[in-house]
Parts: sequence; structure tokens; C-alpha cells
Amino acid sequence: MINEEWQKRIDEFNTWDNDMIIPGKLTNDGAHNVWIEETRNPRGKRRKKYAEPKFKVDVMSLETAKNLRQKKEVIEENADTESRPPGEGIKAENDEIAVDFVDAEEVDGGAKNEEKTPQETRLMTLREVFDELYDSYYALKFKAKKKALLTAMTPYFDTRKRTVEFVEENLLRRRHNNGARYLRALRKCCLNRFNYFVTFTYDDEKMDREQFKKKLKAYLKNKVNRDNWKYFGVWEGWDGKKRLHFHALMYIPDGTMPGELVEMTSYNTSKKRKQTVIANTEFNEKFGRSSVEEIIVYEQDKAYNYVLKYLNKGGKSMVSKNCPTFIKGYVQKSQLVFPMNVEHKYFMNPQAEVIMLTGEITRVDEERPQEALPNATTCN
Repeated sequence: MINEEWQKRIDEFNTWDNDMIIPGKLTNDGAHNVWIEETRNPRGKRRKKYAEPKFKVDVMSLETAKNLRQKKEVIEENADTESRPPGEGIKAENDEIAVDFVDAEEVDGGAKNEEKTPQETRLMTLREVFDELYDSYYALKFKAKKKALLTAMTPYFDTRKRTVEFVEENLLRRRHNNGARYLRALRKCCLNRFNYFVTFTYDDEKMDREQFKKKLKAYLKNKVNRDNWKYFGVWEGWDGKKRLHFHALMYIPDGTMPGELVEMTSYNTSKKRKQTVIANTEFNEKFGRSSVEEIIVYEQDKAYNYVLKYLNKGGKSMVSKNCPTFIKGYVQKSQLVFPMNVEHKYFMNPQAEVIMLTGEITRVDEERPQEALPNATTCN
């Protein structure tokens, strides 16, 4: 249903001349070309960021707060629950969870530390303290997470009211940031149209966790430079609670797949049963185990969502340098079809023509947007 404000934008859009030039950037929502109009201050001036004051934080007390031991049933109930749709507002919709947190005095971060023995300290802002605690409580449900944060942040404020205001404000900030990160990642996926979903797992007999991180990163970097591979992936098990493995969405050009794809049977520890997977012989030889699946166009959303859900669980992402989020340039109004129900966004022609910063024109087919990237001015 078109609301009054949206209707005003449509009426204004219809008055524009077809030769009107509009600066901005092109992205893809998985089905359509979408143009995002440039709205920055033309002078390029930005508001200066407020420099938050730093103070000494007792490292031991901070680590104690980060490593609170919850009851076994709480951890089991909270496992894999941080999967709300990104950008969703904070709602107290989960049932209250009883968690045995230590008292505020026991998680004193240095603000009220009266111990006589000298303690190791770090210079941190309140926001940095909050972010470290938030990441350590990521697997908890919302109410349990908020309760833990309130307990841990109490020593840094003189009143309960200020503690609550600070925690609520920063919970909103983190939820907004997580939603924005998810959206950027989804745009990368839709614009680059990856053709393989690959999982890498290391073998203890070949390497340890740290060696696996370094060797995999170096291996993929070499493939990007030599064979023009692209990848966007998320590490699972980064916090050490599970075996580390890397879920990657990859674009592997024809003729550049190394080794051979073979069918193998392995034991899935999470599902507790054997399963048959397609593995790559070179990946297995270098790292341990692998799983390779070709992404079918009409099922690409499943592959994208499977990998991106780990971003909502606090997973660390890794992306190749040639994997942009947007194609930057200018378009004529004639290339825009209809305003979206979001200000400064428009649906574009299926084969839109984008004027590059160099003056050249690039045609972007919404079904194969990745083909326009080598000739386009891109941005992340």
C-alpha cells in the first residue's frame, strides 16, 4: 500500500526529465538492479566524532566478567539463538532466564578497585568495555544478555539509572551495526553471484588452529591474484567452543577449479551421523576436509542465508579484495523505473546502463551483474 510520503516521492519522480543525471551506486537485491542515490554533503564535510574519555580498566576484573560461568541448562537453552532478522528492534520477547552471575563488586573493572596489590590495567573507553563484554555474551538470549551486561557495567556508573541508559543505548547501537553488516554482506553476495559453497575444515595431523587460519588465507589470496577467484566467508568456531572451520561463498571461474571433485563419506559430529559430501582432493590434501556444492540460481538464497546467519552469531567474516558491494557512477533518469519505499532508492531497468567516473558506459544485466564488475568502478 502506497502511503502519502511515498506518493509524494512518486509524483516528484514523474516530473524529472529523462536526461537528468543522478549520482550514486548500483547494487542488486538478488532479483533486481537497485540504484541508491548519492546523498552526501557535496563539500564532503563530516561531523567530527566525539572523542570518548579513556580510563584504566582492571584486566583481571574484565576477564572475570567476560568469562562468567552460567548453569549448564542456560548454555544449552541459549545455544544458536542469536538469529533474529537483522535490524529488528529490541523487544523483551524471550522468557526471563535465571543466570548465576557474580555480584557487581566481583566484576569491578577498576572503577572501584580497592585492592592493595597492583593490577594489570588497560586504557579503554566505556564503549570498548561494553563491546568486549557484548561479544563474550553473544550466544545468550536477549534478556539474559542484557542482565549480564547490566551486572558487569554497574561498577562504572554512580547510579543504576545511568547504567541502564548506557546499556540500552549501546544494545541498540550493536543491533543496528549487526543489521548494517548483514545487509552489506547480502549485497556483496547478490552483486557478485557466487557459484560455489565451500566448507574448509583442518586436520590436527596437518596443522593447528592458528596455522589453519594463516595457510587458508594465503591459499585463497593466491587464487584471487592468479585465477580471479572471489570469496566471502564466515569462520565458525572462532571462539574455540567448536572445531574451527570456514564457510565460504566462492566465485570460481570455469577451468580454475583445482584438484578433482570426488564423493566421500564422513561423520557429521553435530548431526551425529554419517553423510555423503562432494569434496575437493586438493583442499583435503592441504587442509584436512572439505565440502563443495555448486550453487543453483533458484536456490542461491539458501546458500547465502546459511553463511550469513553466522554473522548474527558473532562469526568473523573474511572477504577477498575483489568482492565489491556497489558499482559506483551516474545514471540517467530514463534508467530508473520506479521509486522504492525507501528514500533515495529506485528500481532500475533489467539491463541498466551506468556511466562510470571515467565517462565510459557499462551495461549491468540484473541476472548476471558479476559480468559487469571487471569494467566498472566498484566500491565496498
